[in-house]
Amino acid sequence: MSKKSRLDKQKQEQIRQKKLAESDELKEKEAAKHRESKSAKKMRRAAKRGYANIWLTIFTVIMLGAFAYSGFFWGGVTVVGSLEGLAEQISHKTAYMMLGGIILMLAGIFISLRRHYKLQSLFVLPGFALYFYSANVIINDIRHELSTRAVDPQLIGMDKDYVYRHYPIIITAAFSALILLISVIITLRKRHKQKIERDNAPVESIVKND
Repeated sequence: MSKKSRLDKQKQEQIRQKKLAESDELKEKEAAKHRESKSAKKMRRAAKRGYANIWLTIFTVIMLGAFAYSGFFWGGVTVVGSLEGLAEQISHKTAYMMLGGIILMLAGIFISLRRHYKLQSLFVLPGFALYFYSANVIINDIRHELSTRAVDPQLIGMDKDYVYRHYPIIITAAFSALILLISVIITLRKRHKQKIERDNAPVESIVKND
């Protein structure tokens, strides 16, 4: 082999090595971009989850506020008044139903504060149903008494007082249902994204291998 041939061969080898190095560098850059892209996606998802959790926490606090006023305070006053004989027109059966509703709602709100947003509805909504039913029994009994008997003028409108005390519990139920709806939507969207990623994963691996 002549000296010129050896030089040409060395030059071609150098060119091949250079192209190989450039190809490796390009692949590394692409891999780095891919890693950054995945990290950015994870960060965006975490930010969205954090944003959603903030709103769900705010809704839980609103739910708690309505419950504290209507369920815990006025519901507690009503239950104690009945069981202690201070409100004879309210039966013990109705008082125990209301108490059961209070306990269920309180448990559900605590669960929601622990960020178990779907589970909370299994306690809050049945608790609301018990509480609201018993409150309406009391209000209807008072209205019946007011319409059939002569009562002290100061007691006229007593049914409206009970409405103002107990009906705000509707806010608790409404926000419980809203929290449930939002958490279900978040779960469904998450599962949909995971399905898309699983469906696309084999295609991505083939492209990388090529």
